[in-house]
Amino acid sequence: MLFLSGALFPLNGLPAWLTVITRINPLTYAVDPLRRVVFAAQNMPPAAAARFSTGVSLFGYTLPIAAEVAIVCAFAVVFITLSVAGFGKPE
Repeated sequence: MLFLSGALFPLNGLPAWLTVITRINPLTYAVDPLRRVVFAAQNMPPAAAARFSTGVSLFGYTLPIAAEVAIVCAFAVVFITLSVAGFGKPE
């Protein structure tokens, strides 16, 4: 999940099949807000900012930070609910 999240390399310019996989990865939506905050604090030249673009785009629309945090929270609720249901059953 870490390698497909964009934490180690930018997510732009990937093949279509790999782009789909990175959009399914919930860690992608957790890494991008951090990347945006770090890049906003840097004095990067415009060429570097264009090369290491931030923001996850779905269907041509770049998600705002609040939407990415909401996606991460939704994934957390779903998987915590599934884990509680799975471990809560007595044998």
